[in-house]
Amino acid sequence: MTEKSEKLTIRISNDELEEIDSFLSYNSNYASRSEFIRMAVLEYISIKRIGIITKNNSIHPDPLIEKAISKMVSAGFYKSIDDAYEEIIKEAWR
Repeated sequence: MTEKSEKLTIRISNDELEEIDSFLSYNSNYASRSEFIRMAVLEYISIKRIGIITKNNSIHPDPLIEKAISKMVSAGFYKSIDDAYEEIIKEAWR
C-alpha cells in the first residue's frame, strides 16, 4: 500500500538553494531536492528529540552519557567521541 503524501511549498533564498544544489552535486545519496530536504528535516527532528544538540548546534550530553561514551571509545567500540556521537545520531534517525 502506498502512503499518501502532502505537497508542501517553502520559500528559500537563491543562496540557500545554491548551497543545497552544491551539496547535492557531491552527494548522490539523494534523488532530488525534495528528498534531501525531507531527510534533512527528519534528521533535524531526530537530533532535537535525543536532546543533545542545543540551539547553537553544540553537543551538551548528560555527564553520565558522556562518561559512558568515553568508556566505549576506550574499549574500542568507536574510534573517537565524535564517531560515537555520529553513530548515535544516525541510529536515532532510523
